[in-house]
Amino acid sequence: MIRVKGKTSEEAEEEDRIYSFNVIYVKPETGTLLLDGTTNPNIQDITLDESTETYEVGNANDIGTASEYAKNGVVLKIEGNLTINEGVTLTSIGGDYGGPKGLFIYCTGAIINNGKIDMTSRGAFADGESVYLFKNIDGSFEYIPGECANGGAQVSNHNGGTVQGKSGLNGISVSKRATGGGGSGCARRDYYPNQAAGSSYGGIGGVGTSYSGGCGGRRS
Repeated sequence: MIRVKGKTSEEAEEEDRIYSFNVIYVKPETGTLLLDGTTNPNIQDITLDESTETYEVGNANDIGTASEYAKNGVVLKIEGNLTINEGVTLTSIGGDYGGPKGLFIYCTGAIINNGKIDMTSRGAFADGESVYLFKNIDGSFEYIPGECANGGAQVSNHNGGTVQGKSGLNGISVSKRATGGGGSGCARRDYYPNQAAGSSYGGIGGVGTSYSGGCGGRRS
């Protein structure tokens, strides 16, 4: 558990918030944790997929399931340096319901990244909440809002005797530290001889949260 003080505006009252983390502590004998895509570090909660040269950080208890929300953020804390070789990817553990509540990397030394730190498909299945980050010199606070941008609006398609389709709409873009909304689904209405005219509706894009961008809406 990590306790953080923060607030969402100058007018708001400062509050304590407690976040749950799985902290993976590494103190390399050489002074550097080298991720070369072939060497298994033999460190608990860091696994290597040699076929894709991808290192995943965290364990199954950190992420969500069909019946439970994700529980933890994951912290990779290195007393020393971190080097990621070219062609190598560092990410968090993931599953059918996304990843943990974020991946945080803390090094006491230097980070040399010649590969990728990638959180694609790692948004957490969890309720959004304000995530306080730090306080600026001017006294303002940095934070990720619990509810972020709206998803793309629903599109509809009305068939009057022809094959028609409409593309979905992009989710709403945002600034600062909020996440974007998901795109809405496309709407298609096929025409068949002797079929009456009708309508179809694509799914609305999901709202972004502090732990994930909004999901895409289903197509009709």
